[in-house]
Amino acid sequence: MTSLLDQFESHVYSEWRRTVDETCEFNLNQPLVKFSAINGLLSVNFDPKHIGNLELLVQGYNKLKQNLLEVEYPLIEGELRAIDEQLKVAATLLTWQDDFWVYMERVQVATAELEHRVAQTQSNMGTIQQTMQAWAEWPLLPRREPRREAAFTLEDKGDLFAKKYKLIQEDGYKIHNLVEENRKLFRADPSLDSWKIYVEFIDDIVVEGFFQAILHDLDFFLMNTERQLKPAPFFQVQMLLMPPEIVFKPPLERDAGDGFYDLVEEMLCGSFRMSAQMERVAAHLDITNYQNDMDNMLGLAEVRQEIMNRVADVINKVLEFKSSLETYSYLWVDDRIDIYEALYVQMSKFDDFRVFNGWLKVDMKPFKLSLLNVIKKWSWLFQEHLLRFVTDSLNELQGFIKQTDAGLQRQLSEGDYNGLVDIMGHLLAVRSRQRATDKLFDPLKETIMLLESYGQKMPEQVYAQLEELPERWETTKKIAATVRHEVSPLQNAEVTLIRKKCILFDEKQAEFRERFRNYAPLGFRAENPYEVLDKAHRELETLEEEMGQMQDCARLFEVALPEYKQMKQCRSEIRLLKGLWDVIIYIREIWSLDKAVRSWDAYSGLEGTVKDMATSLRAIAELQSPALRDRHWQQLMETIGVRFSISDATTLADLLALQLHRVEEDVRDIVDQAVKELGIEKVITEVSHTWETLEFSYETHHRTGTPLLKSDEQLFETLEHNQVQLQTLLQSKYVEYFIEQVLSWQNKLNIADAVIFTWMEVQRTWSHLENIFVCSEDIRTQLVEDSRRFDGVDAEFKLFKAVTVAWQIAMKANRLSLCEKALAEYLETKRVTFPRFYFISSADLLDILSKGAQPKQVTRHLIKLFDNILDLQFEDNPEVLSHKAIGMFSKEKEYVLFQAGCECIGHVESWLLQLEQTMKETVRQAIAEAIAAYEEKPRELWILDFPAQVALTVSQIWWTTDVGIAFSRLEEGYETALKDFHKKQVVSPRAFAWLSQLRHQWEDAQKHCFVSICDAHFQYFYEYLGNSPRLVITPLTDRPCAMVAPDIELICEIMLVAEGFVDARSLARKFISLYTLCEELLSKQVLMRALRDFNMPKIVTDDVPVFLGLVGDLFPALDVPRQKKPHFEQMVKRSTLELRLQPEESFTLKVKDLLTVDGRPCDWYPNH
Repeated sequence: MTSLLDQFESHVYSEWRRTVDETCEFNLNQPLVKFSAINGLLSVNFDPKHIGNLELLVQGYNKLKQNLLEVEYPLIEGELRAIDEQLKVAATLLTWQDDFWVYMERVQVATAELEHRVAQTQSNMGTIQQTMQAWAEWPLLPRREPRREAAFTLEDKGDLFAKKYKLIQEDGYKIHNLVEENRKLFRADPSLDSWKIYVEFIDDIVVEGFFQAILHDLDFFLMNTERQLKPAPFFQVQMLLMPPEIVFKPPLERDAGDGFYDLVEEMLCGSFRMSAQMERVAAHLDITNYQNDMDNMLGLAEVRQEIMNRVADVINKVLEFKSSLETYSYLWVDDRIDIYEALYVQMSKFDDFRVFNGWLKVDMKPFKLSLLNVIKKWSWLFQEHLLRFVTDSLNELQGFIKQTDAGLQRQLSEGDYNGLVDIMGHLLAVRSRQRATDKLFDPLKETIMLLESYGQKMPEQVYAQLEELPERWETTKKIAATVRHEVSPLQNAEVTLIRKKCILFDEKQAEFRERFRNYAPLGFRAENPYEVLDKAHRELETLEEEMGQMQDCARLFEVALPEYKQMKQCRSEIRLLKGLWDVIIYIREIWSLDKAVRSWDAYSGLEGTVKDMATSLRAIAELQSPALRDRHWQQLMETIGVRFSISDATTLADLLALQLHRVEEDVRDIVDQAVKELGIEKVITEVSHTWETLEFSYETHHRTGTPLLKSDEQLFETLEHNQVQLQTLLQSKYVEYFIEQVLSWQNKLNIADAVIFTWMEVQRTWSHLENIFVCSEDIRTQLVEDSRRFDGVDAEFKLFKAVTVAWQIAMKANRLSLCEKALAEYLETKRVTFPRFYFISSADLLDILSKGAQPKQVTRHLIKLFDNILDLQFEDNPEVLSHKAIGMFSKEKEYVLFQAGCECIGHVESWLLQLEQTMKETVRQAIAEAIAAYEEKPRELWILDFPAQVALTVSQIWWTTDVGIAFSRLEEGYETALKDFHKKQVVSPRAFAWLSQLRHQWEDAQKHCFVSICDAHFQYFYEYLGNSPRLVITPLTDRPCAMVAPDIELICEIMLVAEGFVDARSLARKFISLYTLCEELLSKQVLMRALRDFNMPKIVTDDVPVFLGLVGDLFPALDVPRQKKPHFEQMVKRSTLELRLQPEESFTLKVKDLLTVDGRPCDWYPNH
């Protein structure tokens, strides 16, 4: 053994020494790098010594090519080509034997520098995209914190527009700088077309950025103008009474110019106008900015129109509401004084006396005087109100001017804080009433003229005041302006001081907030909650007083103060905690009452009322479900027996009066039904919407251009999914209300399914037959009548539209089936002519026949017709399209040149027969040549000169010949001619061991190869087999092996039939399935315990150890404790002791087994 190992080592070493020089020389002659033929990427070719440095070069080059954008390539095409040329030298000329590193280092520097510049340009591109994404993060008109008032006022728009425009202008400059930086990095000439294309690419990105920003603004408008808006309203408009009209501020009329409609439209235009704040990146397009692009965006225009439609709709509703107030117009339109004066004149003409029946006189003068007195009193009442308004307004203004002038003329000294506060108060008063006072005098004059028209005489003082006060008011305003300027230094100093106080107060209120959160009675077990709340209330009151003083000072000195939300939050929490603890204490007091109280009807009534209230509130909460419809409310009314209506005016008291606590379960069932029905309704709506918008997709027929229905997987999946959905709905118990709709849609989808299937089948058949009947002249000649029939179908099919009804499709399918039948008969004639056609399907045969005039398209079917011909090599003639085959390829890519060319012209079955003969003749000629050359060349060279099949066949022929020669020599007396066969008693060519071999022979006279085995002789068929795997003959090759498995299902069926079961086959199948699944799915513990515990009660005592041994062999290393019933076993032991017996473990186990079999259909028990 040792000597054999030494010999093997010596052999391996000798082989290595012989090949090492050749291998090293081969590897050293390899290029440094190589390009991928698939994607053009670079890879290191060999040596690990330099692989690290070359990998840096390869990674940089590949990263550059993989990350390079299509629009960037022309900008660096020259540099990239220069690098490629240098790398081609490394990939073709430089090898590992050359001194290449200086050269490759230069290439690496150039590649790294270019890759760095391209990476920087792409980083700049990412910065541009991030900048534009920031535009869309915040809307142009953001919503304030949601409160009860409107979230946005129209006065805010100017500042917001200016702020957003400034941001976009700054970002625009930044984007232009980044584009210019990219130009420098690319070293591009601005006049080149490649740079203009790149700039247009960035320009498209900017356009998309503006589109998203404006769309975000418009979506924000849409979201805040929804009908069911939950937060505060978005806009606010004031409604004013200016007799004789009700007016709005801003106006709602379209022609107002500055109305609400125009203001909203201006805001939307402002959003679009943001695209005009940045100059165009692609300046060569001669377009200044991007606003024209945004105005022409169809998607933005549609959203914009939707917003304006909502504005117009809400304006119409507000005007309708205004019209509803016209019924009260008499309150501000009619002049009450004129009414009473006219009534006074009318009643003055009333008669003083009235005679009835000629003899009764009624004196009406007292009534008339009293009535006129009452009318005059009302007239004087309104006139006196106007007179009082005039005199009071003038006297109040005169007093204000006198007091203000005196206060403003006060001399201030340094440090006189009270004097400064007094003057600031006067200045604030002047500023507060300036607008109203400026507009006061004209209405007063008009009122005086009105009173004079009714005969009222005004006091002389009123005329004097009306003449004097306007000038004095102007003087007061001038004095106020002068004083404001004089005290501005003192005011500024005080403003600084107030702001410092604000900062200190903010810290104080934050500190109080922190302390309040720490000691507030938030826990249920808090001690003395009222004392803690009182203490917090007192501290908060002190802070609120201090805050009030600061606010007064800030108002005087025109300082804006923060809201101090933490104090407001503390005040709100104190109120809430006070209410919460009131409830807690109240409940505790109720529960602390004496237990005797609980038996009283008053207590039980209170408890019942509370429980009923809780139940009713739960039911009301359930009834808030949006799934409820009118039919559900009607069902609820029938359940409770009360008629009611639900509207916006319905209160909680109305719902509590329904006594819903009595029907809580019914309410829950109704709501649950409504929710389930809502789900069904959504499914039906979804199905309806899906099929309303779903459209067929078409593809064009490659030859005729006829539109064909495309096999759309999404369509079929949607159809199947909707059918399953509808089938599921039909199984629901809540489908009763929608049963007609569901059945209708199910019927529609079933019809659609059948029509589409038939349509696709007709279309498939037409596509299949069209290529045959139209393109194949041979078929049209052989099947004239059927070709005419197909022509008729073809003409109709090309006019076929989606609206065609199903029966028309079926008629076409029937006529096409006749064509298919005739075609099948025609194909049978072709199969008879060329029998190999029986090996392929009708579809493949039709494809071959239809393309018979194009042999190159038929070659893909050759592997189905011949054993191992994958493709043909045709003669290459650039002037004429040649159909002459000169060789064949096998599946293993082995190529065999034909002895003579095969013309693939005419009927396809004819030239395929010729191809078959050419193949066989080629193989036969090759075998003949190989036999002749067998002894002329060494075996290893001879094998490479011929196809594998030929080499193998000739080797077998020569092997048979050599054995025959050996037999002849054996007969001549050479006993050593056959060594192994001699040992097997093979001593003559007539021995069966030799005759049973597959022997190949070549007959020179016939020039054919023959195969013999035993007494059978065959001529070799010369079918080309290629270089496929061969079976290696070994002593084990023909050894038979039989596997027999019992048919357990049949055995079980026979046993069940023997027991009298009628449906034994079905029952046997179920038994086998059950136990097979148990064996596969149940854990070993469960299976082992089932076998043991089920069979133990039925086994006699002597057989128990045997059975347990079998179970142990089946489940080795598994010890599962038996199932115990502690309570039952304890009762067995107690009963045994009562009977004065010994409660042994085996006896207890037998009793437990008896309990186990008690529930089974058996009445016997062994070992009792």
